[in-house]
Amino acid sequence: MGFLRNEVITRQHKNKMNNYNMSVCFCPCIFRSETPTLADLMNSGKYAGILNIYFSRYEEVMAMQERSSSGSEG
Repeated sequence: MGFLRNEVITRQHKNKMNNYNMSVCFCPCIFRSETPTLADLMNSGKYAGILNIYFSRYEEVMAMQERSSSGSEG
């Protein structure tokens, strides 16, 4: 995920792959069920939205992870 954010999305002016476009492309890979259902397809927009938020707030998420791994939650 860090590679996608730091190496691909940061070059969106060249490759047109912004947070949303990356979310749509990688959502099926990340939120994949063992047995796909119609509900998975119907919820794919919500899953892409979750991933979009993750990419949009990547630095904040990583800072929170680092704080929690060092033992002090914020």
